[in-house]
Amino acid sequence: MIYHILNDEKFSDWVIESFKKFNGDENHRFFLVSNSKSSKYFNDPSVKFVSKYFFLNDFIPLDHDVVIFYFLHLHNISFLLKRKNLKCKKIWIGYGADYYYYLLNSTSFQSLYLKITQNLFYSFNGHFLFKRIALAIYQKIFLYGKVLPALKTLTHFAPIIPNEFSIIKDKYPSLNFDCIDFTFGDVSYLNQNNKFHKGENILLGNSATFSCNHIDILESINHLGITNKIVIPLSYGHAKYKDFLIDYIPKNYPNLNFEILGKFLPLNEYNQILNQCGFAIMPHLRQQGMGNIYSLLYSGTKLFLFKKNPVYEFLKGLGVCFYAIEDLMLNAKLLISPLAQDEMDQNRKIIINHYSKEKSFERIQKIVKL
Repeated sequence: MIYHILNDEKFSDWVIESFKKFNGDENHRFFLVSNSKSSKYFNDPSVKFVSKYFFLNDFIPLDHDVVIFYFLHLHNISFLLKRKNLKCKKIWIGYGADYYYYLLNSTSFQSLYLKITQNLFYSFNGHFLFKRIALAIYQKIFLYGKVLPALKTLTHFAPIIPNEFSIIKDKYPSLNFDCIDFTFGDVSYLNQNNKFHKGENILLGNSATFSCNHIDILESINHLGITNKIVIPLSYGHAKYKDFLIDYIPKNYPNLNFEILGKFLPLNEYNQILNQCGFAIMPHLRQQGMGNIYSLLYSGTKLFLFKKNPVYEFLKGLGVCFYAIEDLMLNAKLLISPLAQDEMDQNRKIIINHYSKEKSFERIQKIVKL
Protein backbone atom coordinates (compact mmCIF):
# COMPACT_ATOMS: atom_id res chain seq x y z
CA MET A 1 0.00 0.00 0.00
CA ILE A 2 1.15 3.54 -0.76
CA TYR A 3 0.07 6.10 1.84
CA HIS A 4 0.01 9.75 0.77
CA ILE A 5 0.20 12.26 3.63
CA LEU A 6 -1.17 15.19 1.69
CA ASN A 7 -0.64 18.90 1.98
CA ASP A 8 -3.79 21.07 1.85
CA GLU A 9 -2.47 23.06 -1.09
CA LYS A 10 -2.84 23.37 -4.84
CA PHE A 11 -1.45 20.41 -6.79
CA SER A 12 -2.78 17.93 -4.21
CA ASP A 13 -5.74 17.30 -6.50
CA TRP A 14 -3.29 16.49 -9.32
CA VAL A 15 -1.43 14.08 -7.01
CA ILE A 16 -4.64 12.22 -6.13
CA GLU A 17 -5.88 12.03 -9.71
CA SER A 18 -2.52 11.03 -11.22
CA PHE A 19 -1.60 8.24 -8.81
CA LYS A 20 -5.12 6.78 -8.97
CA LYS A 21 -5.17 6.90 -12.77
CA PHE A 22 -1.75 5.32 -13.08
CA ASN A 23 -1.94 2.65 -10.38
CA GLY A 24 -5.59 2.19 -9.36
CA ASP A 25 -7.60 3.35 -6.33
CA GLU A 26 -7.05 0.14 -4.38
CA ASN A 27 -3.26 0.65 -4.13
CA HIS A 28 -3.39 4.07 -2.51
CA ARG A 29 -4.64 5.71 0.67
CA PHE A 30 -4.79 9.49 0.86
CA PHE A 31 -4.64 11.14 4.30
CA LEU A 32 -4.98 14.78 5.28
CA VAL A 33 -3.93 15.38 8.88
CA SER A 34 -6.42 17.98 10.01
CA ASN A 35 -9.09 18.67 12.61
CA SER A 36 -11.27 19.92 9.78
CA LYS A 37 -13.30 17.70 7.47
CA SER A 38 -12.93 19.89 4.40
CA SER A 39 -10.14 21.15 2.17
CA LYS A 40 -9.55 24.48 0.47
CA TYR A 41 -8.10 22.87 -2.64
CA PHE A 42 -9.75 19.51 -3.31
CA ASN A 43 -12.97 17.65 -2.75
CA ASP A 44 -12.26 13.96 -3.30
CA PRO A 45 -14.13 11.27 -1.33
CA SER A 46 -11.05 9.03 -1.38
CA VAL A 47 -9.23 11.44 0.97
CA LYS A 48 -9.47 10.45 4.63
CA PHE A 49 -9.28 13.30 7.13
CA VAL A 50 -7.41 12.09 10.20
CA SER A 51 -6.59 13.78 13.49
CA LYS A 52 -3.02 14.42 14.59
CA TYR A 53 -3.62 11.98 17.46
CA PHE A 54 -4.62 9.18 15.07
CA PHE A 55 -1.71 9.92 12.75
CA LEU A 56 0.89 9.84 15.53
CA ASN A 57 -0.54 7.00 17.60
CA ASP A 58 -2.69 4.68 15.48
CA PHE A 59 -1.18 4.84 12.00
CA ILE A 60 1.52 2.14 11.73
CA PRO A 61 2.50 1.19 8.16
CA LEU A 62 3.74 -2.31 7.36
CA ASP A 63 7.31 -3.01 6.26
CA HIS A 64 6.35 -3.40 2.58
CA ASP A 65 4.31 -0.17 2.48
CA VAL A 66 5.43 3.20 1.11
CA VAL A 67 4.66 6.46 2.93
CA ILE A 68 4.93 9.74 1.02
CA PHE A 69 5.05 12.99 2.97
CA TYR A 70 4.06 16.07 0.95
CA PHE A 71 5.60 19.10 2.67
CA LEU A 72 7.55 18.74 5.91
CA HIS A 73 4.80 19.67 8.37
CA LEU A 74 5.51 19.48 12.11
CA HIS A 75 3.25 16.43 12.41
CA ASN A 76 5.36 14.69 9.75
CA ILE A 77 8.54 15.46 11.70
CA SER A 78 6.91 14.11 14.88
CA PHE A 79 5.77 10.95 13.06
CA LEU A 80 9.23 10.27 11.63
CA LEU A 81 10.81 10.64 15.07
CA LYS A 82 8.21 8.46 16.77
CA ARG A 83 8.31 5.75 14.06
CA LYS A 84 12.04 5.96 13.34
CA ASN A 85 12.39 2.16 13.36
CA LEU A 86 9.84 1.59 10.60
CA LYS A 87 11.38 -0.38 7.74
CA CYS A 88 9.00 0.81 5.03
CA LYS A 89 10.02 3.25 2.30
CA LYS A 90 9.58 6.85 3.49
CA ILE A 91 9.61 9.58 0.85
CA TRP A 92 9.64 13.33 1.43
CA ILE A 93 8.33 15.29 -1.54
CA GLY A 94 9.33 18.87 -0.85
CA TYR A 95 7.35 21.96 -1.71
CA GLY A 96 10.33 24.30 -1.56
CA ALA A 97 9.16 26.49 1.31
CA ASP A 98 9.71 23.62 3.74
CA TYR A 99 13.33 22.83 2.95
CA TYR A 100 14.27 26.47 2.41
CA TYR A 101 12.92 27.22 5.89
CA TYR A 102 14.58 24.29 7.64
CA LEU A 103 17.70 23.49 5.61
CA LEU A 104 18.55 26.35 3.25
CA ASN A 105 17.79 29.48 5.26
CA SER A 106 20.08 32.51 5.55
CA THR A 107 22.34 30.88 8.17
CA SER A 108 23.15 27.81 6.07
CA PHE A 109 22.68 28.86 2.44
CA GLN A 110 22.05 32.49 1.51
CA SER A 111 19.65 35.27 2.42
CA LEU A 112 16.36 34.95 0.57
CA TYR A 113 15.74 38.70 0.74
CA LEU A 114 17.29 41.74 -0.86
CA LYS A 115 18.16 44.75 1.30
CA ILE A 116 14.83 46.62 1.41
CA THR A 117 12.80 43.43 1.76
CA GLN A 118 15.11 42.22 4.54
CA ASN A 119 14.27 45.33 6.56
CA LEU A 120 10.56 44.90 5.76
CA PHE A 121 10.71 41.29 6.90
CA TYR A 122 12.24 42.33 10.23
CA SER A 123 9.65 45.07 10.71
CA PHE A 124 6.82 42.57 10.16
CA ASN A 125 8.36 39.86 12.32
CA GLY A 126 9.97 41.87 15.10
CA HIS A 127 13.19 43.69 14.32
CA PHE A 128 14.54 43.76 17.87
CA LEU A 129 18.06 42.35 17.96
CA PHE A 130 17.39 40.18 21.01
CA LYS A 131 14.34 38.61 19.37
CA ARG A 132 16.27 37.91 16.17
CA ILE A 133 19.13 36.29 18.09
CA ALA A 134 16.72 34.22 20.18
CA LEU A 135 14.87 33.07 17.05
CA ALA A 136 18.12 32.07 15.35
CA ILE A 137 19.17 30.05 18.41
CA TYR A 138 15.76 28.34 18.58
CA GLN A 139 15.90 27.45 14.88
CA LYS A 140 19.36 25.89 15.33
CA ILE A 141 18.22 23.84 18.31
CA PHE A 142 15.08 22.68 16.49
CA LEU A 143 17.04 21.86 13.33
CA TYR A 144 19.66 19.71 15.05
CA GLY A 145 17.40 18.34 17.76
CA LYS A 146 14.31 17.47 15.69
CA VAL A 147 14.49 18.11 11.96
CA LEU A 148 17.78 16.43 11.04
CA PRO A 149 17.11 13.33 13.21
CA ALA A 150 13.72 13.01 11.47
CA LEU A 151 15.21 13.44 8.00
CA LYS A 152 17.80 10.75 8.73
CA THR A 153 14.96 8.21 8.91
CA LEU A 154 13.85 8.96 5.33
CA THR A 155 14.76 6.71 2.43
CA HIS A 156 14.11 9.18 -0.42
CA PHE A 157 13.78 12.91 -1.01
CA ALA A 158 12.36 14.72 -4.05
CA PRO A 159 13.10 18.46 -4.28
CA ILE A 160 11.26 20.61 -6.81
CA ILE A 161 14.31 20.86 -9.08
CA PRO A 162 17.11 18.26 -9.18
CA ASN A 163 20.10 20.53 -8.42
CA GLU A 164 18.58 21.42 -5.03
CA PHE A 165 19.31 17.86 -3.92
CA SER A 166 23.07 18.33 -4.30
CA ILE A 167 22.86 21.75 -2.58
CA ILE A 168 21.21 20.12 0.45
CA LYS A 169 23.57 17.10 0.49
CA ASP A 170 26.58 19.43 0.36
CA LYS A 171 25.25 21.36 3.35
CA TYR A 172 24.17 18.28 5.30
CA PRO A 173 26.35 15.28 4.31
CA SER A 174 24.98 13.21 7.21
CA LEU A 175 21.63 12.89 5.40
CA ASN A 176 21.68 9.55 3.60
CA PHE A 177 18.39 9.54 1.70
CA ASP A 178 18.39 8.91 -2.04
CA CYS A 179 17.17 11.38 -4.64
CA ILE A 180 13.96 10.57 -6.46
CA ASP A 181 12.62 12.62 -9.34
CA PHE A 182 9.14 14.10 -9.03
CA THR A 183 7.27 17.11 -10.40
CA PHE A 184 3.89 18.51 -9.43
CA GLY A 185 1.56 18.79 -12.41
CA ASP A 186 2.27 18.67 -16.13
CA VAL A 187 1.70 20.79 -19.21
CA SER A 188 -1.90 19.65 -19.63
CA TYR A 189 -2.66 20.56 -15.99
CA LEU A 190 -1.54 24.14 -16.63
CA ASN A 191 -4.49 24.48 -19.03
CA GLN A 192 -2.58 26.67 -21.45
CA ASN A 193 -3.68 27.33 -25.02
CA ASN A 194 -1.17 27.12 -27.86
CA LYS A 195 -0.91 30.86 -28.46
CA PHE A 196 2.35 32.56 -27.54
CA HIS A 197 2.42 35.52 -25.13
CA LYS A 198 3.57 38.57 -27.05
CA GLY A 199 1.99 41.39 -25.06
CA GLU A 200 3.99 44.25 -23.56
CA ASN A 201 2.91 43.71 -19.94
CA ILE A 202 5.40 42.55 -17.29
CA LEU A 203 4.50 39.91 -14.71
CA LEU A 204 6.26 40.63 -11.40
CA GLY A 205 6.55 37.78 -8.90
CA ASN A 206 3.99 35.11 -8.18
CA SER A 207 2.57 35.78 -4.70
CA ALA A 208 2.39 38.00 -1.62
CA THR A 209 5.56 36.54 -0.13
CA PHE A 210 8.65 38.41 1.04
CA SER A 211 10.88 36.20 -1.13
CA CYS A 212 9.43 37.96 -4.21
CA ASN A 213 11.46 41.04 -3.16
CA HIS A 214 8.79 43.32 -4.67
CA ILE A 215 9.95 46.69 -3.36
CA ASP A 216 13.62 46.15 -4.24
CA ILE A 217 12.66 45.37 -7.83
CA LEU A 218 10.15 48.22 -8.07
CA GLU A 219 12.82 50.63 -6.83
CA SER A 220 15.12 49.48 -9.62
CA ILE A 221 12.39 49.47 -12.28
CA ASN A 222 11.30 52.95 -11.21
CA HIS A 223 14.65 54.30 -12.41
CA LEU A 224 14.63 52.47 -15.74
CA GLY A 225 11.94 54.71 -17.25
CA ILE A 226 9.84 51.85 -18.60
CA THR A 227 6.20 52.32 -19.60
CA ASN A 228 5.06 48.68 -19.71
CA LYS A 229 2.16 47.76 -17.43
CA ILE A 230 3.41 45.74 -14.43
CA VAL A 231 1.07 42.96 -13.29
CA ILE A 232 1.61 41.95 -9.64
CA PRO A 233 -0.15 38.76 -8.39
CA LEU A 234 -0.85 38.88 -4.65
CA SER A 235 -3.73 36.44 -4.37
CA TYR A 236 -2.01 34.17 -1.84
CA GLY A 237 0.81 34.40 0.66
CA HIS A 238 1.32 36.68 3.66
CA ALA A 239 -1.93 38.60 4.30
CA LYS A 240 -0.39 41.58 6.12
CA TYR A 241 2.42 41.87 3.57
CA LYS A 242 -0.20 41.81 0.81
CA ASP A 243 -2.15 44.65 2.47
CA PHE A 244 1.09 46.60 2.88
CA LEU A 245 1.93 46.28 -0.83
CA ILE A 246 -1.58 47.24 -1.95
CA ASP A 247 -1.27 50.45 0.10
CA TYR A 248 2.44 51.18 -0.47
CA ILE A 249 2.86 50.68 -4.21
CA PRO A 250 0.31 53.30 -5.48
CA LYS A 251 1.59 55.90 -3.02
CA ASN A 252 5.28 55.47 -3.77
CA TYR A 253 5.36 54.65 -7.50
CA PRO A 254 2.82 57.00 -9.13
CA ASN A 255 4.80 57.03 -12.38
CA LEU A 256 4.61 53.26 -12.85
CA ASN A 257 1.75 51.66 -14.74
CA PHE A 258 0.70 48.65 -12.67
CA GLU A 259 -2.19 46.27 -11.95
CA ILE A 260 -2.40 44.42 -8.64
CA LEU A 261 -4.17 41.05 -8.63
CA GLY A 262 -5.36 40.89 -5.04
CA LYS A 263 -8.04 38.20 -5.39
CA PHE A 264 -7.76 34.55 -6.27
CA LEU A 265 -8.77 34.09 -9.94
CA PRO A 266 -9.98 30.97 -11.75
CA LEU A 267 -7.16 29.47 -13.84
CA ASN A 268 -8.74 30.42 -17.17
CA GLU A 269 -9.15 34.03 -16.08
CA TYR A 270 -5.60 34.18 -14.71
CA ASN A 271 -4.25 32.74 -17.96
CA GLN A 272 -6.07 35.44 -19.94
CA ILE A 273 -4.11 38.05 -17.95
CA LEU A 274 -0.86 36.15 -18.51
CA ASN A 275 -1.57 36.14 -22.24
CA GLN A 276 -0.87 39.88 -22.20
CA CYS A 277 2.46 39.44 -20.40
CA GLY A 278 5.31 39.09 -22.89
CA PHE A 279 7.79 39.56 -20.03
CA ALA A 280 8.11 38.13 -16.52
CA ILE A 281 10.45 39.12 -13.70
CA MET A 282 10.68 36.45 -10.99
CA PRO A 283 12.88 38.17 -8.41
CA HIS A 284 13.40 35.22 -6.04
CA LEU A 285 16.75 34.19 -4.65
CA ARG A 286 15.43 30.66 -4.18
CA GLN A 287 13.39 28.20 -6.21
CA GLN A 288 9.76 29.36 -6.16
CA GLY A 289 6.74 29.46 -8.46
CA MET A 290 7.89 26.67 -10.78
CA GLY A 291 4.35 26.05 -12.04
CA ASN A 292 4.21 29.69 -13.12
CA ILE A 293 7.67 29.50 -14.67
CA TYR A 294 6.88 26.36 -16.69
CA SER A 295 3.65 27.98 -17.87
CA LEU A 296 5.41 31.20 -18.88
CA LEU A 297 8.16 29.41 -20.76
CA TYR A 298 5.64 27.21 -22.56
CA SER A 299 3.77 30.34 -23.64
CA GLY A 300 6.79 32.21 -25.00
CA THR A 301 7.22 34.80 -22.26
CA LYS A 302 10.66 36.40 -21.91
CA LEU A 303 11.73 35.38 -18.40
CA PHE A 304 14.16 37.17 -16.05
CA LEU A 305 15.75 35.45 -13.02
CA PHE A 306 18.51 36.28 -10.55
CA LYS A 307 21.72 34.35 -11.17
CA LYS A 308 21.82 33.30 -7.49
CA ASN A 309 18.51 31.49 -7.83
CA PRO A 310 19.09 27.70 -8.22
CA VAL A 311 16.39 27.76 -10.92
CA TYR A 312 18.79 29.81 -13.07
CA GLU A 313 21.34 26.98 -13.19
CA PHE A 314 18.59 24.37 -13.65
CA LEU A 315 17.02 26.10 -16.67
CA LYS A 316 20.41 26.81 -18.23
CA GLY A 317 21.12 23.09 -17.97
CA LEU A 318 17.91 22.33 -19.88
CA GLY A 319 18.89 24.78 -22.63
CA VAL A 320 16.09 27.28 -21.96
CA CYS A 321 16.41 30.79 -23.41
CA PHE A 322 15.93 33.39 -20.65
CA TYR A 323 17.72 36.39 -19.13
CA ALA A 324 19.33 37.56 -15.90
CA ILE A 325 17.72 40.30 -13.82
CA GLU A 326 21.23 41.68 -13.27
CA ASP A 327 21.50 42.26 -17.04
CA LEU A 328 18.06 43.87 -17.17
CA MET A 329 19.11 46.45 -14.58
CA LEU A 330 21.92 47.50 -16.91
CA ASN A 331 19.87 47.38 -20.10
CA ALA A 332 16.18 48.36 -19.96
CA LYS A 333 15.94 47.74 -23.72
CA LEU A 334 15.56 44.04 -22.91
CA LEU A 335 11.93 44.92 -22.13
CA ILE A 336 11.27 46.36 -25.57
CA SER A 337 11.20 43.24 -27.72
CA PRO A 338 9.82 39.78 -26.82
CA LEU A 339 11.63 36.51 -27.49
CA ALA A 340 12.25 35.67 -31.13
CA GLN A 341 9.90 33.05 -32.59
CA ASP A 342 12.61 30.37 -32.74
CA GLU A 343 13.42 31.02 -29.05
CA MET A 344 9.75 30.62 -28.13
CA ASP A 345 9.58 27.37 -30.09
CA GLN A 346 12.73 26.08 -28.44
CA ASN A 347 11.49 26.85 -24.92
CA ARG A 348 8.14 25.21 -25.57
CA LYS A 349 9.80 22.07 -26.90
CA ILE A 350 12.02 21.88 -23.79
CA ILE A 351 9.11 22.35 -21.36
CA ILE A 352 6.98 19.76 -23.17
CA ASN A 353 9.87 17.28 -22.96
CA HIS A 354 10.54 17.92 -19.26
CA TYR A 355 6.99 18.57 -18.03
CA SER A 356 4.76 16.39 -20.18
CA LYS A 357 2.10 14.04 -18.80
CA GLU A 358 4.20 11.11 -20.06
CA LYS A 359 7.26 12.31 -18.14
CA SER A 360 5.18 12.84 -15.01
CA PHE A 361 3.82 9.30 -15.29
CA GLU A 362 7.37 7.95 -15.69
CA ARG A 363 8.28 9.61 -12.40
CA ILE A 364 5.19 8.19 -10.70
CA GLN A 365 6.03 4.74 -12.06
CA LYS A 366 9.45 4.82 -10.40
CA ILE A 367 7.85 5.66 -7.05
CA VAL A 368 5.24 2.91 -7.40
CA LYS A 369 7.96 0.36 -8.16
CA LEU A 370 10.09 1.16 -5.09
